[in-house]
Amino acid sequence: MYLLKLSDFKYFKETQAKLKTVNQVTEMDKFLQTGHINHSIVASIFYEGFNWKYQYSNGYWYRLSTGGIFQKLSKDAEVHIAKEMKQYLQGFLYDVIQATTDEDKRKKLWAAQAMIESNSFKMGCVAEAKQDFMNENLYRDLDSKNHLLGFKNGV
Repeated sequence: MYLLKLSDFKYFKETQAKLKTVNQVTEMDKFLQTGHINHSIVASIFYEGFNWKYQYSNGYWYRLSTGGIFQKLSKDAEVHIAKEMKQYLQGFLYDVIQATTDEDKRKKLWAAQAMIESNSFKMGCVAEAKQDFMNENLYRDLDSKNHLLGFKNGV
């Protein structure tokens, strides 16, 4: 992983996002114990996988481009983030379903899969995620180095 990080940072982060972190496993255990998935659990799992890619500052979402520059997203940013959150969580939950043999846990996980299909649930998760992705200084820091020029491809 160290050499991958040095050679292709973006691919390294995408690969790292597929691996489960300690916090993600802890949040999944909370869900399996209670049997109830909520916005906080989903937002926390998504944050652990994508805290390198998204930032929220001054009412706007920013995404890290392939060139390593944060770009402000459009008005529909929350819809795009909700879609990416849903896809990520579906894969995450599917991996956990495949790894468990306990039928009770599998039922809970399939119920959670169905719940994240709801648009209102996804938008609630995005609203909860704003707290985790908040970076109040990002907008100010973007233009702090006047001698640098940013291009979409990072060059």
